[in-house]
Amino acid sequence: MCRILVVFEYNKCGRVPESASAVSTCAQGDGAEVRLRALESAGVEDIMWADALAFGINCHGSLLHFEIKHWLDALGFNGWRHLRDKVGCVFATQGQGNEKAEACRMVARLFRSRGMETVTPAELGVSEPPHDDDGTAIGQTFAQWCNRLETAAPQAHSHPIG
Repeated sequence: MCRILVVFEYNKCGRVPESASAVSTCAQGDGAEVRLRALESAGVEDIMWADALAFGINCHGSLLHFEIKHWLDALGFNGWRHLRDKVGCVFATQGQGNEKAEACRMVARLFRSRGMETVTPAELGVSEPPHDDDGTAIGQTFAQWCNRLETAAPQAHSHPIG
């Protein structure tokens, strides 16, 4: 069983918490063990526990929001080294289509630079919230992908698109 940490950026007017909850519920329904954490409460011990990380963000154009940058910086080397060899998915809930896709790719690139294998919803073959029933397709598809990787050899992680 894959363990997925669902981390979300909280915003009073954003929909990320609801989408992250839907991702969490659907991942659990597909057999994953899940922890749901707001960005400010997710710590290194959560990352160490998880096999995979689903990261929900508010789209702020093509800029990385300061709260995400602060969280990533606060992890420090100890947190970053625990991201290595984990898999992740980044999803966004606000902004125009291109803005959301670019924001997801930007955060995914950040995680890839630290050794994670990351995908965006488009790479999983699903739509971003709210077009995917607020995160249900992401949660289900990501959990299925993680569970397939879990049964494969540890070094045989393969990207879903090739």
